[in-house]
Amino acid sequence: MDGATGPSLPITMGVSRAREPEAAARELFDSLWQPGLGTVLFFCSPQYDLPRLEEALNKCFGDIHLVGCTTAGEITPLGYIDGSITGIGFVEPDFTAVSLLIRGLEDFRIASSSDLVQCALSELKAATAANPSCLTSAPMGQVEVIEQRRISDS
Repeated sequence: MDGATGPSLPITMGVSRAREPEAAARELFDSLWQPGLGTVLFFCSPQYDLPRLEEALNKCFGDIHLVGCTTAGEITPLGYIDGSITGIGFVEPDFTAVSLLIRGLEDFRIASSSDLVQCALSELKAATAANPSCLTSAPMGQVEVIEQRRISDS
């Protein structure tokens, strides 16, 4: 809800069952947007045309920090759905988020996680240092839709 209809909540949830990526991105944006929306965590079906969905999400959400991945089914505010996109919106200043993209996940080793966590913590401290009372962060860039890949235990 916006300020005209009532107080904003620091977390919003939304879902779209639209099959076309552009319509799905627009519906998700419309269900999550409120003043101060800073970060969106989304989960989408791999049935979407992912390059088109990426473009549509970037267009709809603009500079809002987007983090997401594909799923084998989406747990949504409407229950379990297959072939949808669902998301959670986090409003600033109640939430601050940073993210790091791990490339080459098939070659990732758990020993590398400590360095990644330290890097993320440094980014978080830098994001909150400029205005520690608000704990806000600048948008972290455009979304990259990453397809899930099964990692073999070889």
